[in-house]
Amino acid sequence: MTREEFERIKEAEKEHLRAIRKLKQTVKSLERQKSVNDALTDLASTTGDLLDEHTALVEKLSEQTALQEARFEVAMESVEGEQSAAAQALKDEEELAKIEAARRQSRAQELVRKAKLQMGAVGADDVDGAGRDARSTDGGAERTIGRSAGDSAGNSDVGQRAVAGKTPGPAGASGASKADDPAPEKTIGRKRRQ
Repeated sequence: MTREEFERIKEAEKEHLRAIRKLKQTVKSLERQKSVNDALTDLASTTGDLLDEHTALVEKLSEQTALQEARFEVAMESVEGEQSAAAQALKDEEELAKIEAARRQSRAQELVRKAKLQMGAVGADDVDGAGRDARSTDGGAERTIGRSAGDSAGNSDVGQRAVAGKTPGPAGASGASKADDPAPEKTIGRKRRQ
């Protein structure tokens, strides 16, 4: 083998090795590109799956939110209905209390009127609802505290003093006679007319 053949084989071998190296680099770059493409494809499919799952979860959450809002609105309507019913019941109770108070007042007035009739202290201008004179039928005799029905205007010094707020003392202690004592100042009902 001559030197020229040797150099030619050597150059051919170098070219061949360069070609193999180039092919290996190409293979490596293609493998790298393929792995990147595979990774991107996996990522895209995983992302797509995650996106689909996320979308499904968001839709489910939206449905649950709508259901909860509907339940809340129905509950609020029932609470508002209960509050309005409670307010109506309170108004009814207030009206009943007013009616009861008016009934008690009229009953009390009726009892006072009956007490006046029994004691004969109703004046000439006191007339019951039918327009009749409300005085008793004992001839218009008026009674006061401490005086009985049979006593006349000046016969009961003790009764007059009790009505006037005085305590009875010994007879003649005041220096005035029984006939000089004025009519009692206070009576049950209206003042006496003279």
